[in-house]
Amino acid sequence: MKYIISLFVISLFACKTKHHVEVIIPEDEKESFVQLLDRAAIEDKIVFVDLYTDWCLPCQLMDEIVYTDPIILDYLNTNFINLKMNAEIGEGPDLTVIYDIKEYPTLLFLDAKGKVLIRKNGAAFQQELVELGDSALALQLSKLR
Repeated sequence: MKYIISLFVISLFACKTKHHVEVIIPEDEKESFVQLLDRAAIEDKIVFVDLYTDWCLPCQLMDEIVYTDPIILDYLNTNFINLKMNAEIGEGPDLTVIYDIKEYPTLLFLDAKGKVLIRKNGAAFQQELVELGDSALALQLSKLR
């Protein structure tokens, strides 16, 4: 299933579509933010959130360069529950208030209670994104000890 979703995302970008898609969640399977946290608790995973806007150039660069990389998609899909959320629609404005978002993109690695483990203001490309993810995983592991 993970590979089908990855191929779906890659094919969307290959077609030069302007749609913003979630890192892992197809349009027809969206969950609320609270449901994602609940799923994170059940699956004992961290939630990765990319809060973006349509007008943000670094956000667009991440869409084109980072989220089309099959290695990165595999890393994210294997280790995290992922959400790419427009900060200006739906639950996005609420999350910008809750997490005091002032820059886009803002990347958050959250525990299942919604507490920030790692926060990055601004874009992160492949190597940095993996380093941030690894740091979040290490923090979660240290909490279990």
